[in-house]
Amino acid sequence: MEADRNAMMVEAIDIMVDIWTSDPPYEFDGEYWQISLKDWIHDDIGPGYMAKPYQKPYPPIAVSAMSPFSGSIKFAGSRGYIPISANFIGTWSVKSHWEVYAEAAAKAGHPTDPEIWRVARNIHVDETDAAAEAFVKTAEASTDWYFSYLFRIFERGDMKGPFVVNEGDDPAALKHEALRDNFTIYGSPETVTEKTLALRDEIGHFGTLMLTAQDWTDKERMTRSMSLLAGEVMPRVNAAIA
Repeated sequence: MEADRNAMMVEAIDIMVDIWTSDPPYEFDGEYWQISLKDWIHDDIGPGYMAKPYQKPYPPIAVSAMSPFSGSIKFAGSRGYIPISANFIGTWSVKSHWEVYAEAAAKAGHPTDPEIWRVARNIHVDETDAAAEAFVKTAEASTDWYFSYLFRIFERGDMKGPFVVNEGDDPAALKHEALRDNFTIYGSPETVTEKTLALRDEIGHFGTLMLTAQDWTDKERMTRSMSLLAGEVMPRVNAAIA
């Protein structure tokens, strides 16, 4: 935890890109990672060669972020990578991500169209608001346990500040139920549509809503939720913003 994890990430990405776009021998002498593959390189039988991606020059790279005014998102902007805002943070923090990304992208000469921005959220759609609320708030069930687990990490790492529901809230007063209830979009198809549009109104335009997957404690209801999201919610959302 004491290491500069962003710097480690950047160096690792550079290594991957180097391997994706070059042939052996591979030699990378970094501050955190050292890669050397110089011996036993044989064209006819394959040793020494790393598999190349089918997409050229390589697949799109996405970087996720959870802290307000995230350094990871700033880095993504500087490279023109896809920015992803985490699902377990407040909208005040999510909103800051595009500001940082667009500024860094503009400085580096990359496009600043928010269509590239992906925002992750926990979402549960049910037949009624009451059914959705009961599912999300059931103790030790999928959603509740997920946020309880995250909360314990934040608490023991003394890092609750970035995860408060509203900017300026007291981190000491934060409970896992606040994360669960505020960072999950839940309700009937009509309610989830309204909440999704409200999210977009608050943080600004973004290109992709990412549904966060969790353990299937009730496969039938969770797959039904995804069907309702795809078949009823998103057509209404897209019609509203068309």
